[in-house]
Amino acid sequence: MKHVFCIAIVLLLCVGNVQAADVPFVELKGHKEWVNFATFSPDGEKTITASWDGTTRIWDTKSGKELQKFQERADLLGTDRFRDGTAPEGGHYGGGGDNYASMSPDGKKIVTACVAFVAEIWDVESGKKLRHLSRHSGSIVSANFSPCGKKIVTASIDSTIRMWDAESGEQLQILARTKGWSGESAVFSPDGKKIAIAGRHGTAARILDAESGKELVELPSGMVYSAMFSSDGKKIVTAGDDHTARIWDTESGKELQKLAGPSGRVFAAAFSPDGQKVVTAGWDKTVRIWDANTGEILRTLSGHTDWVLAVAFSPCGKKIVSAGKDNTARIWILEP
Repeated sequence: MKHVFCIAIVLLLCVGNVQAADVPFVELKGHKEWVNFATFSPDGEKTITASWDGTTRIWDTKSGKELQKFQERADLLGTDRFRDGTAPEGGHYGGGGDNYASMSPDGKKIVTACVAFVAEIWDVESGKKLRHLSRHSGSIVSANFSPCGKKIVTASIDSTIRMWDAESGEQLQILARTKGWSGESAVFSPDGKKIAIAGRHGTAARILDAESGKELVELPSGMVYSAMFSSDGKKIVTAGDDHTARIWDTESGKELQKLAGPSGRVFAAAFSPDGQKVVTAGWDKTVRIWDANTGEILRTLSGHTDWVLAVAFSPCGKKIVSAGKDNTARIWILEP
């Protein structure tokens, strides 16, 4: 009887670490090279992916059907300086096409960040290119709309963070310019008043004032690949080269939680809509869901056959999208 009791306890302890076989998913197939980024549309009904194959694609979240494809010009792709799979200064991005994509809050536009030093604004319905953002002198690794949809912030390996008018495509200002700093991401806070930036050299995560570019908080996080706000803007989660994701207080810069356990770099991390969970994507080919308060692993989703480079919760928190070096993206269905 004692042995039965012990076995029951072990089974209960293992329930949280659910493997992929227990979590249904929809696989998004069509990209010919690494899928560098994936996220959901603001309403969650669509999924957006960006790939080295020079395309950004929109998919139906429920069925996985491809709805739209945005193709970069041939002369922007496949240059010799990128075809070895690296950008200047190295990194897990580069290669030949799109590093990143995000949708405007109203769902009518998409901005894509390209290896060939440009960001493009597209009309979602027609697939027509609307604007060309081309002041950067290095690969653009992220591009995000502001919460109001009127501005776009871009991060580049040229060591600058730039702000743009989303309607005209005019560059409004250079928010940050740091010698030797290689940008990985720049995102707005939910209220649009702050920007979190992450990079691969020096003190790699910072919070800036979105208007002035003034540094508000410095996060001593080392080399990180992304920094994302919680939905209430009170916390930031960073994904690190040190095999951890870390949660920080946005006002004080104090480290609140360290999510440690993966065997390899953590390329991306994001909060659930309620801020109670964090999902991470990593070098070890897995997606992990964590309790944001205790730092415990709740689920491990296995199935990708190579590095997982991007991950995000759906707006409702019931789905997760992941994407990676195996040329695919997956929509994991946590709840029906």
